[in-house]
Amino acid sequence: MKTCSNTHKEKHIFKLAGINKKNKGTDSHTELIQNQINIMEKVLPIILETSKYGTERRINDEINRTIRHCQNIFGWWGDRRSALLYFEESIKLSNMKEKGKYVVEHAIPANASVKKYREGEKLQNLIFNPVALITKDSDRKLFQEGLGREGHDFLFPFKRYSKVGIRLKNLFEEEVDCENFTMEDNFRLIKRVPELRNVLDGLK
Repeated sequence: MKTCSNTHKEKHIFKLAGINKKNKGTDSHTELIQNQINIMEKVLPIILETSKYGTERRINDEINRTIRHCQNIFGWWGDRRSALLYFEESIKLSNMKEKGKYVVEHAIPANASVKKYREGEKLQNLIFNPVALITKDSDRKLFQEGLGREGHDFLFPFKRYSKVGIRLKNLFEEEVDCENFTMEDNFRLIKRVPELRNVLDGLK
């Protein structure tokens, strides 16, 4: 991969989101994520058994919520952005937590991950689907082109970004080829980060 040459280049200090062991009962990200998955797997049959109305939507909402909750444990959502792996090239990393300025965007829309789980994919894999921090302008472009929730490709997760000219870098300030970057490349990047590699290995 190429190193980005933009003027905002600087070292990104990667850190998984903090855990209050006193409140959570553990300081292990792996254990917290597995706990969320275990709860979901117990809840889904109960929904099927007891729900009379809107059952499919309830099931999808529970899966969606669990995926997002697991990703939040990493630090990929809201104000907890210390563990993000992908950024739009123009974003200055020291400003990435500024409220209201950027969007944490699923490269694979959450509803597509939910469908993939219901087709048999393990949630332990789907929670590692890439998310990227992009500008609000770029997010608007995706929706204007009908790519906000469509046009995804599980093999090439950033391909729809290339269609609207979004350029990405990773946490190592390396350029991401959005057209040809594969899901395998995503997992290779995860394995370069010891903290995430440990979680990935622990969930296998």
